[in-house]
Amino acid sequence: MILQGAIFDCDGLLADTETPDYDAWRTIYEEQGLRLPVEIWARSIGTAKGHEANDWHAALAEAVGAGYDREAVQTRKRALYHGAVGKLTPMPGVLALLDTLDAAGIPCAVASNSERVWVDQVLGITGLTDRFRVIATADEVVHPKPAPDVYLLAARRLGVPPEACAAFEDSPRGLAAAHAAGMFTVAVPTALTRHLAFEQAHKIVESLEHLTLEHLRRSRS
Repeated sequence: MILQGAIFDCDGLLADTETPDYDAWRTIYEEQGLRLPVEIWARSIGTAKGHEANDWHAALAEAVGAGYDREAVQTRKRALYHGAVGKLTPMPGVLALLDTLDAAGIPCAVASNSERVWVDQVLGITGLTDRFRVIATADEVVHPKPAPDVYLLAARRLGVPPEACAAFEDSPRGLAAAHAAGMFTVAVPTALTRHLAFEQAHKIVESLEHLTLEHLRRSRS
């Protein structure tokens, strides 16, 4: 089927929101004499807000004991994180690929496991707000990724059959969601996720810089 739509994950794919998050928690862990290996952190990448894998307070609370101040730690984490997030720029190749898709008349969407308010913030900081026709987020569906719901919602809002869409992901969890939606999947592993399994992807690239419209069309044929 001819490519009719392109759907992008947000965190880690359009902008590197994952590294500042990891760095903030890693700093806080090190202040308590603890390590937070990237292999452990990567297990949570792509999970929806509130997922049990995202509770980074547990190990800290165990190390500190009864005096652990969860709110104080959360406040410090926010300060470290948001200081870095305010400087976000689009990931390499994002702008060029969006320009190419726009010139070809292929509409683009975002399908994120984050909440809409966060996605709007990231797109605003990176200047990408007007580059997407529609946005679908985890707080709009019953089941977040790895269920296909958010991808199916994005395709429906684009008015394009899921099987005519290409989906771009940086995590196996998101990749599984796009695959379950019946889309052509492109994996773009990051420094935090490249050690994970992406065999399910139809195509794997080191960066969106290495992807052209012809690559997508040829891969689908």
